[in-house]
Amino acid sequence: MSTEFFLATIIEIAFTIAMLLFRYSSLQAVSNWPLVYYALLVLYLQIFPESLARELVFCAIALSMLIRFEFLSEGFLKLVQWLESICLLFVFYLLFRQLV
Repeated sequence: MSTEFFLATIIEIAFTIAMLLFRYSSLQAVSNWPLVYYALLVLYLQIFPESLARELVFCAIALSMLIRFEFLSEGFLKLVQWLESICLLFVFYLLFRQLV
């Protein structure tokens, strides 16, 4: 395992945990921080293509875009946030599994 891969994976794990905490602690659904996180996640995916499932990352991005652009009712918004959290937890699991 290279040092660059190890460091990038640790940073991505930290960002994933921060994103999960942000989603549950923020009172507003509209923010640009998730877009920054997903841009970094796609960059990580481009640099290390075999590290994560592309479908999972793009599904999380689509769910984040639904949340960001606010065309959801309150109940459906909670469902989409829950689904995005599941995707983020799975991303965390896949990243952590690469370190052990």
